[in-house]
Amino acid sequence: MSDKKRFWRIDCEEGIKKISSMIISTNQILDKRIEELIKMLFAKYILKDEEILSSLSRVSSSRYNNLIRIQRYHEIESQTNLIRISYVAQSRGISIKANLIYENELTEIEKIEMKV
Repeated sequence: MSDKKRFWRIDCEEGIKKISSMIISTNQILDKRIEELIKMLFAKYILKDEEILSSLSRVSSSRYNNLIRIQRYHEIESQTNLIRISYVAQSRGISIKANLIYENELTEIEKIEMKV
């Protein structure tokens, strides 16, 4: 495992148009909370009130409906030993991607904004 600074790059797109983008340090959000963040972003962009309620109902409830399916991918690069994790969710023309990146992968503008 690497001790390099890590970040989540989260991009929300409608078709090919980027509607939101953010960089979050892994010190600010736990890896397991990324899926919750993606669900919240989907709720913001596409879900109606009733759909949000049904997706938050108990799984055993007749109202439960998992409208947001999130796929998780991970690998360890053989040459660098870096961990790569990605989450992807798509529905109704909206896609949200969260990718684990390292400090050296930030753009100069992102570094300035993050004060890295």
